[in-house]
Amino acid sequence: MPSLRTILLLLLLSPTKAFVAPNSPQQRRQLLQRPSLGNNRVVESKTEVKMVAKVDALGQYAPAAISLFNNMKLPATILAGAMIPLGLAAPLKLEEDDDSKLTRILRRIYPVAVMIALSSELISVMWATVTVNQLTENKVPLAASVWDLLRQEYELEWAAVNAHFVLGMFGFMWIIGTRAYFVAQKGPLGL
Repeated sequence: MPSLRTILLLLLLSPTKAFVAPNSPQQRRQLLQRPSLGNNRVVESKTEVKMVAKVDALGQYAPAAISLFNNMKLPATILAGAMIPLGLAAPLKLEEDDDSKLTRILRRIYPVAVMIALSSELISVMWATVTVNQLTENKVPLAASVWDLLRQEYELEWAAVNAHFVLGMFGFMWIIGTRAYFVAQKGPLGL
């Protein structure tokens, strides 16, 4: 059976605003002798002892969430714009006569990697735009912080934006690395 100390600790850490402690005088004395935990305080009357926890003020964090999603949109748009000339406007030749097996594989994978990375960045921009529209058009519930709002209401959207952004960024680095490999094969000036 759990001790009174364990029960009180669990009740102190629970998200309730107040609770009534056991009413025996000995238990009241034990509760009052315990050190204070954070901003909580003990309120005693003749009939009961209550632990009143300080509750974080709830606020409207939709503008901050909109700002976070917009902060993801801009870099994703820039990366997507940089991928178009690298992959679509100036593609690699599919084959050359003196290619090694690795070079042929890289040449064939390159357009697929460009399309996956570009699509991933565009999906990130799309998710962010749709979520910003939802945050603007709908009544957003109050939350303790912007992180609580994202976790409670927009967790999937936040995860999708970040995951697609990172996937697209890794694809962009792969594209740059593959291009650098082909330039290095031709010599220092790429001729």
